[in-house]
Amino acid sequence: MPRVPTTILAALCLAACSARNRPSAPQLDADVTEPREKPAIQPFRWSGVCAGASAPINTTTLYVAANCHIANLGFATVVGTEIITPNSTGYNVSIRNSYTTTNGDHLYTEGDVIAEVKQDLSGMTFTGVETVTGGTGRFANATGSATRIGSTSRGDRSGSWVNIGTLAFRVPRRN
Repeated sequence: MPRVPTTILAALCLAACSARNRPSAPQLDADVTEPREKPAIQPFRWSGVCAGASAPINTTTLYVAANCHIANLGFATVVGTEIITPNSTGYNVSIRNSYTTTNGDHLYTEGDVIAEVKQDLSGMTFTGVETVTGGTGRFANATGSATRIGSTSRGDRSGSWVNIGTLAFRVPRRN
């Protein structure tokens, strides 16, 4: 078997290693991770029903807790405060809520509603706009707003409302 001089082998290896136009083989031991793009914020219909009760904090502020079923979110609990100010036909109500989904993500909202006493004096009806102010998890940069329509019962301090609007948030990717 003929022997190839080591200088020729070294020259061939050096030429092969220094060729810039040739693709290199993948390195299996490299610890390089491709950057993942964040999922885009997607708009969804925000419609749902919430029902719960309120308790007075002081003469102008109520604490509200409710359970909700919301399209594209599923079951959520909501806690919040309502600051009530009388007006000429009823009340202005400033609301601040935190919705918590079953996975623990929070959706924060604020809004203003107008409440009027029912004709039979059994409670109030209200309507207004609830606006998303952010949140945690998939709701970290959430936006949106909904019309909020509902009523309360004076006797047991229960109430319910419907939200109808649009909510935009990041949808986690599935692997």
